[in-house]
Amino acid sequence: MSDEIRVAAGGPELAERPETRLWLTVGLPEERGRWVVAHEHHSFADTT
Repeated sequence: MSDEIRVAAGGPELAERPETRLWLTVGLPEERGRWVVAHEHHSFADTT
């Protein structure tokens, strides 16, 4: 079983201006002692 890193960050400005919110998902499994990018996805919130 591999290890994974999961991180979430933000501040009050995201609640005040949701149109600036960027969701970034990165899957970082550890393989042979190194962290590798296995998955990357980004999107902006739909504020309509």
